[in-house]
Formats: sequence, structure tokens, C-alpha cells
Amino acid sequence: MIMAQLPTVYQISHLERKSVLHEFKECCFLIHIH
Repeated sequence: MIMAQLPTVYQISHLERKSVLHEFKECCFLIHIH
């Protein structure tokens, strides 16, 4: 049961990490412009 849930948890964490990294890059980009 736990093994079946692992891929979903991994996908969610991967998506969150990707979105956070994207926001971080946008912030750095905006700071770089100013």
C-alpha cells in the first residue's frame, strides 16, 4: 500500500520543487532587471 502511494508523493514533491524553482528564477530575473 505504501509502495503504491510513493509515485504520487514523488510526483507532487517534484512538481512543487519545479514550481518553487521557477518562481525563484523569476524573482532573480526581476531583481536583475531592477
